[in-house]
Amino acid sequence: MVEITFLMLFAVACISNSIAFIQQKGVWHVTYEKDQPLGFSNTMYNGTNISVKISCRPEMNYTRLKITWLMRYSECANEYESAERYDFLLRFYLEQPLYLQVHGIEYKNIEYIKRSYEHGCNGSSFQLQDCMESTPVIANAVQDYYARPSEEKLAPVKLSMKIDPFNVVKTWKDGSYIFILLLEASDDFQANVTVQMLGPYGYISAVEWPLLVFYGVMGLIYIVYGLVWIVLLACNRRDLLSVHYWIGGVIFIGIIEKAVLFEKYQRINYTGELEALIVTEIISWFNRATVRMLVISVSMGFGIVKPRSTLCKVFCIGLLYFVAGTVEGCIKSLNPKSDQDKMELLVAVPLVCIDVYICGLILCSLHQTTRTLQVQENKVKLSIFKLFTLALIFLGLAAIVLLTWLIVRIIIIDCVKNWKILWLDEAIWQLFNSIILMVIMILWRPTADNQSDLTCHDNSSHELLICQPTPNPNTP
Repeated sequence: MVEITFLMLFAVACISNSIAFIQQKGVWHVTYEKDQPLGFSNTMYNGTNISVKISCRPEMNYTRLKITWLMRYSECANEYESAERYDFLLRFYLEQPLYLQVHGIEYKNIEYIKRSYEHGCNGSSFQLQDCMESTPVIANAVQDYYARPSEEKLAPVKLSMKIDPFNVVKTWKDGSYIFILLLEASDDFQANVTVQMLGPYGYISAVEWPLLVFYGVMGLIYIVYGLVWIVLLACNRRDLLSVHYWIGGVIFIGIIEKAVLFEKYQRINYTGELEALIVTEIISWFNRATVRMLVISVSMGFGIVKPRSTLCKVFCIGLLYFVAGTVEGCIKSLNPKSDQDKMELLVAVPLVCIDVYICGLILCSLHQTTRTLQVQENKVKLSIFKLFTLALIFLGLAAIVLLTWLIVRIIIIDCVKNWKILWLDEAIWQLFNSIILMVIMILWRPTADNQSDLTCHDNSSHELLICQPTPNPNTP
């Protein structure tokens, strides 16, 4: 059973590092200096308004701009992951929107809106406006690079949308979009371009909106955890063990983490900007490290079999995991998806190794503690550890099933159409951590018998201090 469980948790550790969640913003500020297209991709709900503000430099003379923009919908959420970084790909989308540009991306219909017009720029600011009703073109996608799109394939479109006066275009269905803007001038031209994508809930993307709700709910759950734990500590303040303070500290750190993450997505929703990413990653990985340290501690038998010299070992393992996780999290947050492959591999390997070692340490500690309790014939505490082991096995199986399902739906396919489940990549581990913490709170809750039923004596032939039940003096 131990070997099977270890292999299962090893698979969980490896699979958990196979999925990368991509954070999206809703506001961009770009300096435009040459006739190169700008690309802005996002996953948006139906009815999201896109506005563009162009601020010409005051020192510029009157310049006539040719403005061309394209709003293109894709059935594949991963089609535009790297498009923003490549000018040739953006220009090709702009010139040939009916072609499928990315290898492996295939779907039947292309939907887009394209406009081109001129506007003067003489040192002032102006917003792009589309006074006509925007009607997306729906046509059959062109799979072959050398084939030419047939105008006869264009399907009649009944969809028509009225655009607000200060918005250039509006999305017509839920899904992944890219907005491409090209400014051309005969003279040297410089301007500051601001692009905003304001949806029905705010600037937050359709992928990340569920996370805003999720962390709000999780914050309330952790507050309930804290209140319940404070009441239990107060009612049994004379019979507390070290593990009870550990649990309280982990709950407190969890409350801080959920508040920070909720505020992060709330800020994205209000401003559209990605801010304080490093601070968020540090707090998030610190909480994950403390949860693992708590699981290791209870597995080693805090309150039942007290380790003599392993506390420093637990802290060192937690510190290594925290450092490796923070480095990986910062790389994923600060670098675009297309730049992550090599760097992410370098930092993911140590993180997986540390996680696998933690899994093995937890299982070995549980096995050793269980054997010690069997020798002592401490049936009450033995049942606690058996329940804890079963809970870990159940969560491990659930993690493998869910993460394998996510990989099948997201990783190993070329076209990710079910983008509405992407938020689960981040939410699953938060949910599992909260469940493990709840199990520990239930099994190691403060009771009046915490101190009275344990007497410890030194066993010099072992590395541990063995605790045995204290006989009841009233028992004959």
